[in-house]
Amino acid sequence: MPEGVRAGHRIHWITGGRGAEPALLIHCGLARSKAWAGVMEGLAPRLAMTAFDLPGHGLSARWDREGNYLSACISVGETFAEHPMHIIGHSFGAVTALGVALSRPAQTLSLTLIEPVLFAAARTARPGAFADYLALVEPYAQAVALGDDVAATRAFSRIWGGAPWAETPEPQRRYLTERIYTIEDSVPGLIDDAAGLLAEGRLEAFTAPVHLIRGAASPAIVPAIHEALLGRLPEARETVIPSAAHMVPITHPGETAAAIAGALTRAGA
Repeated sequence: MPEGVRAGHRIHWITGGRGAEPALLIHCGLARSKAWAGVMEGLAPRLAMTAFDLPGHGLSARWDREGNYLSACISVGETFAEHPMHIIGHSFGAVTALGVALSRPAQTLSLTLIEPVLFAAARTARPGAFADYLALVEPYAQAVALGDDVAATRAFSRIWGGAPWAETPEPQRRYLTERIYTIEDSVPGLIDDAAGLLAEGRLEAFTAPVHLIRGAASPAIVPAIHEALLGRLPEARETVIPSAAHMVPITHPGETAAAIAGALTRAGA
């Protein structure tokens, strides 16, 4: 399991797959690279994959909280995109993947965004949906304001899925709670677009094939974000996976892998 300093951060990553086409996979917030295990198994005949632990996650070093967290994660991802590859991300990792692809367009064979939580896209295009989202996350925001990491983690998990908190093993609860600070550190990038991903003309100039995937049962903010991105990315299309919610790559890995593989085939990749 390789490890090294990437963009100033000690990063751990895993590899898998026996295909000829390289791909970079970026996991969601509070997860780790191994969250891709099921999807990687499904894509193994097609892709040679690398999945890294975001700063502060998995076996990567703790995030030092210096600077903008999303920008730091994008910088780490850029170090892996030194040659043409498919870029795939989920949730916060999908926003990171978008940032990597926008900064490395010539190296991006295709881009797969699974439920990207770039709330700023809906904030501009769908203000009503954005206001509803703020109401939804109010319990999380209140817990953060009180400095109650356990309550914040529990509220965050309730919104975005995974096992019910009461059924979550204690080691996993501890892992999530110890990293909840990275969720708050991601706010400037996700809500205020501090990394400038939505700058005028930037998405419109990106011409690689883009595939957006979401679960049919995800929070309403997700289709609003997808709608905004679909309206700006020239070569974007969407797949909705029935009965799935936000954690679709983990809960429905086979369907997710099949959707990705199908999109690659349709794009001629």
